Amino acid sequence: MGGEQKMLKWRAVRLVGCITALLGTGVISGQEVPLQGSFDGTVDLYMGAFFAFKRSPMLSLQPEVAQTALDHVNSLAGILDGYSLQMRWNWTGAGDPEEGLRHLYTLAYTGPPVPIAWGPIVSVEALAVNQVASRYHIVQKLEDRSVYPYTVRAIHTAAQVYTAQVKVLKKMGWRRVAFIYEESQHFAEQMETFRLVLEANDMQVVLSERVKDLSKFDFHLQSIKRQDARIIFPGFFQHELLKLFCQAYISGVYGAKYVWVAPDWATSVFWLNAPQSVIDPCTQEQITSAVNSTLLFNGNPRRVQPDEVNFNGVKPLPEHYQYYNNEFPDDSVLYYTYDGIIAIALILNASIADLQRLDPPRRLEDFSYSDDEMARVILKNADNLVFTGLLGKFLIERGQRQSERVYIQQAQGEHVETVMVYVTNSQQLLNYGDTGIKWWPRSGGWCD
Repeated sequence: MGGEQKMLKWRAVRLVGCITALLGTGVISGQEVPLQGSFDGTVDLYMGAFFAFKRSPMLSLQPEVAQTALDHVNSLAGILDGYSLQMRWNWTGAGDPEEGLRHLYTLAYTGPPVPIAWGPIVSVEALAVNQVASRYHIVQKLEDRSVYPYTVRAIHTAAQVYTAQVKVLKKMGWRRVAFIYEESQHFAEQMETFRLVLEANDMQVVLSERVKDLSKFDFHLQSIKRQDARIIFPGFFQHELLKLFCQAYISGVYGAKYVWVAPDWATSVFWLNAPQSVIDPCTQEQITSAVNSTLLFNGNPRRVQPDEVNFNGVKPLPEHYQYYNNEFPDDSVLYYTYDGIIAIALILNASIADLQRLDPPRRLEDFSYSDDEMARVILKNADNLVFTGLLGKFLIERGQRQSERVYIQQAQGEHVETVMVYVTNSQQLLNYGDTGIKWWPRSGGWCD
């Protein structure tokens, strides 16, 4: 494997998970597109998909996983009977907004129409693509319906993670925190939203360091030390975060006096096996030491046993269980992808009866980009969806994926251990397992 491939494999991205309904222009390339049928007499129906990081050994498997999910759907009785769900997809670079928009325009102006799409999953790409897609009445997923009116979010919301973080801060008696984050729209908006949540809970952001020049990490860390801020929330993606931890090691901003809280994308051992060019001049051992005791908040659901999978009364076929048990890659992004394709099929399936109640009645194959009534029907069914997928209960209410639990984890040496769990419905913070939180040895009490 070449160096570029290794870097792509290791790089972390902010994943948002979108379902998009593309509806809007009425014709494709100026002409009506004839409906096509499959050899078995079913009607071909198309969905769109946006996949990033073609050279990543894991993320590059998304199209294959998505196609397998489609094959499973098309083999099941009770989901889209009489149809064959096909996928129009393309790579969008390394989460490149321009490449994402190019694929969006291809879907809108060439080939058969696409009433719904999966992705983009990378936030920087989704922010651009989903907003433009709304012009075509494409159903997608992000929070703000005034900006993203046809977007549905298929990954847990940040609000649930923020609530869990506040619960832990209160439990530990921590009231003063510091932010240090990359100067970008994504992290600026994220930190401002979290600041408002903290202030509403009588907590204080004593310092907010916005980093423009990554070579000046020490300058910003010294500001944190001068303000005696002990609870630190960084806002960076993986490469930059590891560079920050290297400088934190050098500057002494780690250990018994400090608690770092990782960004919400960090749900695993993100600090291990880092390319030396990323962590230089630190060693892997020094990075592990700097990251040790960092808290991670994981809102991702956990995989269920295959026999629990249930698509609203439709159970997988025996050969599908064999795929789940023996061939499915062990990666949460791929689980999300599989469940996301199943969700799209169930949304379309649920729309069939509602479309018949329109005046005049419609079928899925009657879809055109100018039909906003069909768009609203599909959106309504996307907004209210529940089934049991590979990652357990897949529940969307009012356009948002609902998470039943947020797992509070801690970096302990070369491992991530779950130490608490926040139950969203009851708003309870519970101990988890026998591991418990482990802090650096120190004399006296711990305070922020």
